[in-house]
Amino acid sequence: MPGTKSNQARTHPLDGRNARIAAIGVCLAMLALLGFIHRDDWSSAPDAGVAVANDAFSRCLAERHGAVDQMVADGVVGSDMETLLKT
Repeated sequence: MPGTKSNQARTHPLDGRNARIAAIGVCLAMLALLGFIHRDDWSSAPDAGVAVANDAFSRCLAERHGAVDQMVADGVVGSDMETLLKT
């Protein structure tokens, strides 16, 4: 009879076993690539460039805190403003 649906369902090629195996392979490849890209993030020894950047940041922060302390000593800002500026 035309127009009636058969009991056999048509399957899409992306629903097959090979497509699932390919998807798992792509997922594993991407996880491996992600691990390779971030391999330095998991090392225990800090990178020399990071240490220099942190040292420069610490020196700059200490200099700015010194300037804020000087403003408090000169009476330019109050203690509430000191807390705000140091945060």
